[in-house]
Amino acid sequence: QRENARAWFMYSDKDRADTSLSLKEIPMNYVGLDTSILHLKDFLSQLVNDQFCAILGFSQGATFCHILSILAAAKRVKLHSGVDASPFSKIDCSILLSGFTSMHKGPLCDDVHISNDALNCRSLHIYGEKDTSVPIFHGQKLARCFLDAETYIHPKGHVIPQNRD
Repeated sequence: QRENARAWFMYSDKDRADTSLSLKEIPMNYVGLDTSILHLKDFLSQLVNDQFCAILGFSQGATFCHILSILAAAKRVKLHSGVDASPFSKIDCSILLSGFTSMHKGPLCDDVHISNDALNCRSLHIYGEKDTSVPIFHGQKLARCFLDAETYIHPKGHVIPQNRD
């Protein structure tokens, strides 16, 4: 186990890096997710309200962006209902690279749960044709979780594309 390893959350107490259950779409409780959500909530609360805020995540980070997008969409609905604004409502859009849908089964924050409703959050989904770590159909499924999702498929694998095209 690497001492300098960083992650938004762990997939289990038994094997922290084992994504197999998530990729098999088996619901689970992500370990440490609440801590990461609170860190982002604190950061977002420091932003000026009219400041543009986009989130970007690769692989597990894209799954975390899915979770943050759920919180952003839920908080925007509550904001329009007259409920006080949440820092998550400041998220304007998400860029998700080589990600998969969240399989976290517990509450996320402020009693928000993952649902099957399409998220009203602008999004760009980027995935590789030859990705063997997160096969392309997972990225496509994640894109379908968002209303009017934009997608870009690159010819490589589990990488962030670096060409200008």
